[in-house]
Amino acid sequence: MIEIRNMSVTLSGRAVLKDVALQAVPGALTAICGPNGCGKTTTLKAIAGDLAPDQGVVEINGETVAELAPWRLAQMRGVLPQSSNLAFPFTVAEVLRMGLSGRAHRADDRATMEKALGAVDLHGFEGRFYQELSGGEQQRVQLARVLCQIEAPVAHGKPRWLLLDEPVASLDILHQLAIMRLARDFCRAGGGVIAIMHDLNLTALFADHVVLMREGRVIAAGSPKDTITDDNLHAVFATRLSVSQKPKDDTPFVLPHSAVS
Repeated sequence: MIEIRNMSVTLSGRAVLKDVALQAVPGALTAICGPNGCGKTTTLKAIAGDLAPDQGVVEINGETVAELAPWRLAQMRGVLPQSSNLAFPFTVAEVLRMGLSGRAHRADDRATMEKALGAVDLHGFEGRFYQELSGGEQQRVQLARVLCQIEAPVAHGKPRWLLLDEPVASLDILHQLAIMRLARDFCRAGGGVIAIMHDLNLTALFADHVVLMREGRVIAAGSPKDTITDDNLHAVFATRLSVSQKPKDDTPFVLPHSAVS
């Protein structure tokens, strides 16, 4: 389990997170939603161990993140940031090897990279230059890097974790669904996923647990049915939204539900 207790973070003199409490369990996809600047990414960075909170405790699998060596953290969780800018002309294969760099070279490293690329629909891209790819392709390469780092959802009887910051933001609808299925399958195999999400439809479709944030605080947490409500969305996004209601006029609207089994 990942657990945050009474966490507060101040950056540049501004309180970014205020007494945040959160739990994520293995076998479930936890989505964090909220408006820009509400503290979602800061929360994920604290869970990943990339940022030390001013107050509170973050634990992964019962161990305090602040006390874990970087190599131990790298074994327990993989992190997909919002964006990854690479200044040098790396090939896709070289980017994937970054995910393998924390372990000894193995004979099956090539097979691991091929499997990761196949999982994100980039089979055969090993020799392509990262900078020449589209934004969506680069995002999927970075996810493949994370999958190289975290090969299996469970290791030595303990769950491993994917921490994904807007994993579908740059993707077309086909690949949005594919990546969300990948995250769901990782959970079904015993691992855990925490994903920052902006698409409420995809969140409702794939998340098992939803955390809604506003201005550095958790406003609501629970199942999609319990959290994605008219009142909660108004409290979080400060705009009137209607859940599960057809538009009153003939404006077409598209939902991905029919594409998900």
